Amino acid sequence: MIDFKKLDSSYEDQALGLLEESNLPSEDFDLSQFHVIGALNGGRLQAIAALEIYGPHALLRSVAVNSEKHKNGLGTRLIHEMIKESKNLNLSKLFILTETAEGFFARLGFEITDREQVPSPVKQSKEFQHLCPASAVCMSLSL
Repeated sequence: MIDFKKLDSSYEDQALGLLEESNLPSEDFDLSQFHVIGALNGGRLQAIAALEIYGPHALLRSVAVNSEKHKNGLGTRLIHEMIKESKNLNLSKLFILTETAEGFFARLGFEITDREQVPSPVKQSKEFQHLCPASAVCMSLSL
């Protein structure tokens, strides 16, 4: 059974392992700085998603699912949990940069967004500045 919970620093190694397995940036990943939700099965981390919060907006990042759990709906459930959490945090819009999951996020309601429409604080994040290439698709979801 999968449980979703906000992660603390005790999950740092497992979270970094998932990011590495998924070929996602991890050099600035910090559980104490981001709002991270994890999907756990028996205490073992199966998936993660993080929010970098900038006022009423957030950058959704570091979405990773254990490769053994791909194609079973866990990623979709995780994003639904993160959307619910974002609403509880009174956020108004989520932004994401993706190179490989545009279709996945589009199915969840995210729309392609011109980078010029992204609020300046979000654009100043390390992810926008240098961790994700310019070829990454920018998407957003109004909450």
